[in-house]
Amino acid sequence: METILDKYPNLQAIVDGRISGQFQEWPMIRRELINLVDDLPPAPCVRCGECCKASACGFGQWDSERDQCVYLEESKSDLPCALYHCGIHDDIIKDPTSVFSPAFGAGCCRTLFNESRQAIVQCLLKAHTSLP
Repeated sequence: METILDKYPNLQAIVDGRISGQFQEWPMIRRELINLVDDLPPAPCVRCGECCKASACGFGQWDSERDQCVYLEESKSDLPCALYHCGIHDDIIKDPTSVFSPAFGAGCCRTLFNESRQAIVQCLLKAHTSLP
């Protein structure tokens, strides 16, 4: 079975610490890193709302008192964790420019150091493993 290092052999140099101080291999390694990232699927959205808590998209409006987009709403759910959705999603997807932004369904763009997302992932795992 082919590994990532088999597919991108110059990355092995990074792993082994064999990159020269002059980075002569950098253009090749850069291309491989870009291809590697392009090959990775995005993390799935778990509806934590962090993207809308960080900033409002072109269709949204910022609520400085709540420190989030005004259209971010909590979803009704049987889960013990709060899930969120865009309150104007149905209106946004009617606009042809919404194909590009916001990226509904494209996956999570805020996976690192996202405590809200991690809590929901743990909640979903716990709910899934406790099903009869």
